[in-house]
Amino acid sequence: MEKKFNTSVVVGLQFGEEGKTRILKELSNDSDYIVIANCDNIKNTVKINDVEISLSVLPVEVINKNLNIIFAASTFIDINLLLEDIRVLEKHNLEIAKIWIDYRANIIMSYHILIEKSRQKLFGKNNIKNVMTGLSYAYLDKIQKNAIRFCDLLNMENFSLKLRNTLKEKNTILSKLGENEIEFEYIIEKYKEYANILKFNITDTMIDINNRILEGKKILFKTNTSTMLDINYGTYPDVNITNATISGICYNVGVSTNKIENKIGVLKAYTTRKDEGFLPTEVFYDIKEHLISKGEDNKSSLRCAWLDLGILKYSLLLNGVNKLYLTKLDVLSGLDKIKLGVAYEIDKIVYQTFPLNVSNLNEFSVLYKEFDGWQEDISNIKEYEKLPKNCKRYVEYIEGYLGIKFDKIAVAENENSYIDR
Repeated sequence: MEKKFNTSVVVGLQFGEEGKTRILKELSNDSDYIVIANCDNIKNTVKINDVEISLSVLPVEVINKNLNIIFAASTFIDINLLLEDIRVLEKHNLEIAKIWIDYRANIIMSYHILIEKSRQKLFGKNNIKNVMTGLSYAYLDKIQKNAIRFCDLLNMENFSLKLRNTLKEKNTILSKLGENEIEFEYIIEKYKEYANILKFNITDTMIDINNRILEGKKILFKTNTSTMLDINYGTYPDVNITNATISGICYNVGVSTNKIENKIGVLKAYTTRKDEGFLPTEVFYDIKEHLISKGEDNKSSLRCAWLDLGILKYSLLLNGVNKLYLTKLDVLSGLDKIKLGVAYEIDKIVYQTFPLNVSNLNEFSVLYKEFDGWQEDISNIKEYEKLPKNCKRYVEYIEGYLGIKFDKIAVAENENSYIDR
């Protein structure tokens, strides 16, 4: 009999903001371990006694003192920001989760941030936009086998040698970019202090995670990014630098996919995107205003689009989910007509999944399926059969097209607003 594990991974199937946070929160409530598969510098906010605390590195689950939070081998961490997060939480007298960092994890150094900011300033709008945290240039050092990792903090003699050699190159770059050079002595003294603080938190998390899985511990694997922003399979070059598929997440943490019991894919009933990349079913004017006001807290800078089944079919092929959640279905209430992107026509050829030659198009159009909308408020409905007929037609067409039924459908923002399909 095949062994069952107490493990879950949650992955977004679109461009982010699918509603993963609420699902992760529910799953993490009684988890033993939260494993961070990658760090993509998305700010987190926790609310304690009506006071909002902003975190730069630590996840919101850190305020659960019974948890163990693991930063896996693939993560990139700015130690200064990590320790600042801890200081802020301690200032509020909070007991926090135990924090473990894989000794293979990479350190974002101050020169990574300086170089990234200077290049952005130099190239302006012609440069691919980054979030100015040094992540891209830390990743570049990793690829060039020139990274400083957490294991180096356990041997300061080795750390010192690597830093001295690295600074020769980085200071040359900074000088050419018109920036001041970084002093070796200043950096080495700071990192000696960091090493003393963190030396007992650095371990081989790959071995630890696999042992805890076999012990039956409840483990949740977490990533903030989504499939269509994956470095390999997303809408390149408008992507993040991390792997955002289930197999990529497993690789990043050092766990085989057959040890993941619940492979949960999340999509919302329409599409949004923050950046300038591929978004073929994009909507404007009244439709965008409706979606922004009802579902996105009036974030006017967010781009909105109809649900794109070509992208979803592509994401499902990549992820192999065994559970599917639909969120924000209630946001579509009140629209007279609702469209679904069902295929792409490129140079008179029809594609039913995300087309790889999307950046070199001659003639490109989306083929749509149009549905009558519904006017009813569905936010208090608890049973699927009680949803409006037009709403069910929309849901069931998506299920039929994708070849998988939804396990849960969210019809409001509160935690108990799921309908079991």
